[in-house]
Amino acid sequence: MKVVPYYKHLGSRLAAQLSVQPEVNGRVNPARVAVLDLKVRVLKSGPFSADVKMDFVRSLVEPRVFYNAETWSGLVSHSMEQLDVPRLDAWRVIFGLEKVGQPMHLRASNVAVWRRA
Repeated sequence: MKVVPYYKHLGSRLAAQLSVQPEVNGRVNPARVAVLDLKVRVLKSGPFSADVKMDFVRSLVEPRVFYNAETWSGLVSHSMEQLDVPRLDAWRVIFGLEKVGQPMHLRASNVAVWRRA
């Protein structure tokens, strides 16, 4: 039998070292792609209210991040912050806090974005 660092089983990555980091990385990337697609099609368009846009994020982004998350153990704060990145990116667009080309230190903090939500 070949020993591998992780493998995918029923949609989740199981790591040999009992780390959830491969799973976190595998969830964040598709969710960020979904946010980019939503930015173009929904989030930056005028006809939808902020509530409808939030519903799009809840239904199309959050399941990609949190599917089967109840089976994860040992999440550290860094991993939890990574899991919030796609949702916060979407919320920045919805609330008009995204400033393209703006230095990171001038962007709205995550706390400010959470307060808006």
